[in-house]
Amino acid sequence: MLLASLLKSHVAARRIRRSDLTEFMSFGRWITFGNLLNPLLAYGDRFVLSTLVVASEIAYYTVPFDILARVLIVPGAIGSSIFPRFSRQSDWRDSSRLLRAAALAVTCLTLPLLVVLAVVAHFALSLWISPDFAAHSFRIAQVLCVGVLFNGVAVIPFGFLQAQGHARQLAFVQLCEVPVYLIALYAFGAMFGALGVALSWSGRVLLDSILLWILALKVVRRHQRHHSGARETRRLLAQ
Repeated sequence: MLLASLLKSHVAARRIRRSDLTEFMSFGRWITFGNLLNPLLAYGDRFVLSTLVVASEIAYYTVPFDILARVLIVPGAIGSSIFPRFSRQSDWRDSSRLLRAAALAVTCLTLPLLVVLAVVAHFALSLWISPDFAAHSFRIAQVLCVGVLFNGVAVIPFGFLQAQGHARQLAFVQLCEVPVYLIALYAFGAMFGALGVALSWSGRVLLDSILLWILALKVVRRHQRHHSGARETRRLLAQ
């Protein structure tokens, strides 16, 4: 009986309204659009690289990339753990602190590991595969370490914006990035090969991180001003 009463009082127990369906369809549309763009951002580097270099050189990029991508498990876990808190955030004074604390946690956990990986890249690749492979690949691995760091930090504002229902803004960020990214891939890839593709990918995730943090902090400040204004109005009316 207690469980039934709690469920009846929960906001999810009310009847679904037409406005709920409209909001759901709008959010789902932008999520779908963003997911359609994701393959271009996630695999565009390998596709472009395959058109610019011989097949034997693709491994110089894909091997260190696949190894370093495992580091993103850490920011992914942090982002998933705080996503519920972002979605129910009501005290906007704490939002910026939570964003910064999560970003600091990601940086403190991933930066030392990535620095070590960048330093030992040549030795590790020589030991694991061959000195010749390491000579061609270790610079690429070092550049990718920088990109992985910014990609990990970007997980936090991405999760915040998605939890707050800003799927449209996320989709527009991805839409703006796609043409610039593809042009950079072809230009730098043609000039520098796999290293140029690594530079393009790291540059893209750096830009992505900057844009997402700007949007996230803008959302927090807007809500803080709104709630401050509402509190001031209630205070004046109470006098």
